[in-house]
Amino acid sequence: MKIIAITTSPKGKKSSTLRLVRSAVDAVEKEGADVEIIDVAKLHLKYCIGCAVCHKMGKCPRKDDFNEVVEKMLDADGFILSSPNYMEGVSGQMKVFMDRHCDVVHCQKYEGKYSISLTTCGGNYGEHIVKFMDTFMVKCGATALGGIGVPVIKNPSSIDQAIEKSRDYGVQLVKAIKEKRVIPEQDAAHKGARSYFAGLLRSDHKDTWAADYKYYVAKGWIKE
Repeated sequence: MKIIAITTSPKGKKSSTLRLVRSAVDAVEKEGADVEIIDVAKLHLKYCIGCAVCHKMGKCPRKDDFNEVVEKMLDADGFILSSPNYMEGVSGQMKVFMDRHCDVVHCQKYEGKYSISLTTCGGNYGEHIVKFMDTFMVKCGATALGGIGVPVIKNPSSIDQAIEKSRDYGVQLVKAIKEKRVIPEQDAAHKGARSYFAGLLRSDHKDTWAADYKYYVAKGWIKE
């Protein structure tokens, strides 16, 4: 079992969010899974420019570290997604990383994979950030198991309890992967997304989104 942990705080080793990630990683490793931590804030990532070439060619044409990370994620069974709360949203580093996933979303390429979400915030919006990351993973085809948001300034002692909870989420991530857990509402969302994009591919984008069309045919989501 392979797990990719994504960290996106520019604070690096000083990041409070990283403390939660390390706790979850420790639990996952004790459950027998292999984990790689990828610090997106240290990568060379360019902005998405909306060129849509990824839909035609099957991967982003921009020359940076993005495609290498996605290949690792495609080879993994699950993800630990993390970001601090910046301006009631994920960090800029995380948002750029998410924006580059357009083709992953169209093709639901993280189908069959599972995720947990971890965040820290000054006071509020922790649950909002967790939901935002969970929603992103569902849009990519994964099953999101939820997570925790910790108000580290509002309640400094909460980080200690959150570290324990992050371990629990790490254990749940491994269990969900082993049992191939299905969350009905998310499963319905995945099917709805595939139906929507299959309709677009059949009607207007068979040629302009050639790689996506080929992917859908290979998956059996479009019958020729």
